[in-house]
Amino acid sequence: MQTGKLFPLWQNILHSLSFQSRRDFLPDILALNSVIYALGDRAAVAEVLIAIQDVGRWCP
Repeated sequence: MQTGKLFPLWQNILHSLSFQSRRDFLPDILALNSVIYALGDRAAVAEVLIAIQDVGRWCP
């Protein structure tokens, strides 16, 4: 799928996931790894991992 078509879908998915608890969100975001990679390559996947680690440190 082209990035231009994928990005609006990604925005909708993230909006829906934002209503979940962290416990429920993490498995879903991991399942979407291929979408994250398609939108931003390795750098995007790395940034998501860093963000998850940051939140884990801030909100144990």
